[in-house]
Amino acid sequence: GNVINGDGCNSLCQVEVGYSCSGGTITTKDTCSTICGDAKRQEPSESCDDGNVINGDGCNSLCQVEVGYSCTGGTISTKDTCSTICGDARRLPTEICDDGNVVNGDGCNNICQVEVGYSCTGGTLSTKDTCSTICGDARRLPTEICDDGNVVNGDGCNNLCLVEVGWSCTGGTISTKDTC
Repeated sequence: GNVINGDGCNSLCQVEVGYSCSGGTITTKDTCSTICGDAKRQEPSESCDDGNVINGDGCNSLCQVEVGYSCTGGTISTKDTCSTICGDARRLPTEICDDGNVVNGDGCNNICQVEVGYSCTGGTLSTKDTCSTICGDARRLPTEICDDGNVVNGDGCNNLCLVEVGWSCTGGTISTKDTC
């Protein structure tokens, strides 16, 4: 139908790299489309091409970037590399946690790994994790008033890591327990 390069059929009526053309006859033009999964990103119809047509790896079977992923590096001759977006409040299978940010020290760090002394729960493909300190693990974190290594009430530091009335607790750090 034309002699314009870049639409699948070049000016010499040759099929271009990354395209497949079919349906043409002596009186009708071919219909050309990109080949998804061939490791050659053809824009604008492909927003990614990672060399396969597997869903769930960042670039889906239609060569579109999946929610929660970023794909980079793809060109007309090289495939994309896709990775999860840490900090987007969606826990994907390769992430241990995702609390919606990339701040260290709040339970889920900047590479979506649970930090020592914390527990993160509730994250799904559409919701973020909630992280909290683990009271009784013998590590006093900034949100704990004390941590004596247990959750027993009546020994100075209670099951909520609060100093009990009539007691004082000292010595606890991020790596050592308090003595009450």
